[in-house]
Amino acid sequence: MGAAISKLQKSLDGLNGTVNTKIEELVQTTVSMKDTNEKESQTFELILRGYGDTFLLEINRLKSDIGLKDLDELIQKLKKISDASEEPLKPENVDVLLDEVLLGIKDLMGPSGDSSKSESKANTQTKKEMTGVKPDGFDSASPPSK
Repeated sequence: MGAAISKLQKSLDGLNGTVNTKIEELVQTTVSMKDTNEKESQTFELILRGYGDTFLLEINRLKSDIGLKDLDELIQKLKKISDASEEPLKPENVDVLLDEVLLGIKDLMGPSGDSSKSESKANTQTKKEMTGVKPDGFDSASPPSK
């Protein structure tokens, strides 16, 4: 019985050795496959990046050829002009600017008795009317129509 147990022990040791060897081979194969996949993915990434860069260059050349680049620049410039003109065109600023323009015109025309008095009276009346106008464009006397 001791000899049978000893023989069984040797068989189990051999089996454990075989299983360990197969597991090590499997681990090494897995590591090798991982390295290969990483190299292949880097290669494909470089290839796709090259395609993307070439594609972008072709799109920019096409945009330039058909004038879209100039159109984009024009749109950007118009946006800048629009942003710059928002502040001066607010209602409270327009009133001040119009008043300054009218005063400048009066100064250029020189003093003329009756016309300056009637214009001054019209300006005073216009200013009174403008004070009744709210920023939304409706005067306070009449409600907005729907």
